[in-house]
Amino acid sequence: MKKRGFTLIEMVLVVGLLTTLVIGLTAIFRPMIATYQKSALQTDLKDKAQILI
Repeated sequence: MKKRGFTLIEMVLVVGLLTTLVIGLTAIFRPMIATYQKSALQTDLKDKAQILI
């Protein structure tokens, strides 16, 4: 008779690894998003300045 499913230790390990992965990806992508937002804001301001000139 085979037992199916995961043990508590396996589940804790997977949750821990996924948490570490998500935190790492967030740390990588957060500066990229901030740079994109800053660039988009500068482009918008340049467009508005061009219209005024």
